[in-house]
Amino acid sequence: MKNFIQIISFSILMFCQLAQAEIDPLKLYIRTDYPPTLTTVDEGARWLLEATGYRLVLSHPAPQDAQTLASQRITPMANMKRTMTIEDALLTLIGPENYLVVDRKNKLVSFTKLGE
Repeated sequence: MKNFIQIISFSILMFCQLAQAEIDPLKLYIRTDYPPTLTTVDEGARWLLEATGYRLVLSHPAPQDAQTLASQRITPMANMKRTMTIEDALLTLIGPENYLVVDRKNKLVSFTKLGE
């Protein structure tokens, strides 16, 4: 009986440690099935970030070109229905020639052009 109690206690301890572990919400999976009312990268990014606790930042302290990238229309490539991490969905949304800027400490997300 003593071994049984130790095993249960260890299992509860492990569960508590896992529950307290830091999980990066941007690494969670989502199906990119955007509502038809979303047409811009800004709207798509906000929709992706809605339940993550992260905020999209397009003005200071964001890169200067963030607003320009956010105002672009969602491309057909980004609008394909697939399952991927939220981070990958954001990268697909902004296009291959752009960077995703993430401040994990303050939970902020922005964009910038490649090479800037």
